This record gives sequence, structure tokens and C-alpha cells, in this order.
Amino acid sequence: MTSFDYTTPTNVFNWGSSAGTATDPVNEATEMARIVTGMSRAIDTYCNQAFSLATYSLAVLPSLIDADGILTCYPAVPTMSAPTAADWRLGRQSNWAALTPSNLDIEEHSFGCVLRNLNVSYLGYRGARAQMRLSYTGGWANLAAVPDDFELAMDALCWWAYQKRSAPSDQTAIPDLGVLIIPGNWPPHIKGLFRSYVRQVVM
Repeated sequence: MTSFDYTTPTNVFNWGSSAGTATDPVNEATEMARIVTGMSRAIDTYCNQAFSLATYSLAVLPSLIDADGILTCYPAVPTMSAPTAADWRLGRQSNWAALTPSNLDIEEHSFGCVLRNLNVSYLGYRGARAQMRLSYTGGWANLAAVPDDFELAMDALCWWAYQKRSAPSDQTAIPDLGVLIIPGNWPPHIKGLFRSYVRQVVM
């Protein structure tokens, strides 16, 4: 996987209404670039997803057989291609059995994908835990593919991290534009911007 940044220093400075030139323009731009990269990786962890484009070969995913007898799994990517190879097994002990990739239905969501094996009923195994093994490509290819609301949330998060240098805990910071109270942890309103991208599937 080749990870990329989900916004740019320029976008963050524009969002914060600052040219970033109050002290040393070169150092400020360099520091913001470091923050953008660090926060991009942090948000992968926070959302429990792999947002950057990657190719997965025979990736083993926890799965279940739902109440309708449909084999279902939840790849932790916001978008994905049709699998080129797929198989499944009950639990972790049984042998792998081949699936027909064309029978696999993909639903793409901001919180991750939902993949179901259609045209085959597993009613006899309802509620059972299973595994699927898939080869596919998933994630956003580049910054142009990042949804606007996600990129805006990244601008807000990176600007908060940038301002945190002046207030390492919940305290008053005095930047050029006035007095601010900078929260010590990610502010709730910024977390709220990412809410629809947080993968919450527990299996």
C-alpha cells in the first residue's frame, strides 16, 4: 500500500485563514506538511479503515452468516473492485471452499464496504462465524478521490494539531489573531466530522 496525505498544507492554511508566514515561511510549511502526513495516518487508525489504494492478495476477513443465510463480510476500505479470487470456510478450522466472484455483491459505504455472497443460501449455518479470503483492490487512489467532507474534516484536524504547538494541554493560546482555548484532545466537533467514516463493525 502506498499511503498519501488526505489534504495539503496549503488547504489547511487556507482553512485556518492564515498564510503561515508569521515566523519562518519555510519552517512553517515544513511543519504543516509533517502534521498533514501524521494526521492522515492517525485518521486511518481512528476510523479503523485503510483509505489509501492498495491491492490485497488472499486477504483473510472475518465473516458471518446472517439471519437470511447470506455469507457476509466487511472489508475495511471505502471503495473496492470486484474480487478476482474468493473462497470461504466456517470458523478457522475447516477447509477453504471456492466462491464464484461474480456472485459477490459489493456495497460501498463511507464506513467501509459490505460484501455478500449471493445466489447461495447458507440457512443451515445461520449465525455462524466464518472467514472469507479475497483478492481485490480497495481504497482511494489519490487526493482527487477523497470526498469533499472528508478533506474538510482533515483541514480542521490538521489546523487544530498545528495550533496545539502553542497550547500543549487545555489552555489559552495567544496566536496573532487573538486569544484561543485549544482543547487538549481532538475536539468533539472535529470527531463528529469523521463520524460517518468510522468503521464500527465488530465480529
